[in-house]
Amino acid sequence: MIRRSLQMLAVCTIFCLLSSVSHADDLDVLSDGGNWKHADRFSGIAEPGKDSRGRLHLKVKNGDRIFFLGGVTNEVVFENGQEEDGKVWEIVKIDGGPNTALKAEPLGMGDARRTFYPSPDKVRVATRPGAGMGGRGVIVVIEIKKLPADGVILFASGTSQLKNRMFGAIVLEKD
Repeated sequence: MIRRSLQMLAVCTIFCLLSSVSHADDLDVLSDGGNWKHADRFSGIAEPGKDSRGRLHLKVKNGDRIFFLGGVTNEVVFENGQEEDGKVWEIVKIDGGPNTALKAEPLGMGDARRTFYPSPDKVRVATRPGAGMGGRGVIVVIEIKKLPADGVILFASGTSQLKNRMFGAIVLEKD
């Protein structure tokens, strides 16, 4: 019971921090019970490399920031990160805020997840430093820089055993 209370306190603290740091629009995506969650929507069954109905879709504008919050996972996989990082989106550090990943790394050559993604050399993984599995907190914050109207940023959980349930897509909001 005390552990659950401490977890809820940590989540409340994170949301207070997120609401006090304002930007164009700040969106939060929570790793919750084996799914990505935003507002009242959850990710469903999807496949890597494809934008499909089962992904959690986030509608954004250029300049928006997305806070990925840990729970089940402490990693975010950007499926086409090699081509997007620094161009379409970039990782940002919040001054005075939580410790967040400062860069997205490629999958290692021996990483078993290389067989899971259609283009493993394009994958970039952002990991929350010093976090164990199940820890709440900000994994990474990205700012959308130049997402084209027909573009999509595909993201997933870094935890491969979740079997196609933690996939999302970031798309440009239509005016």
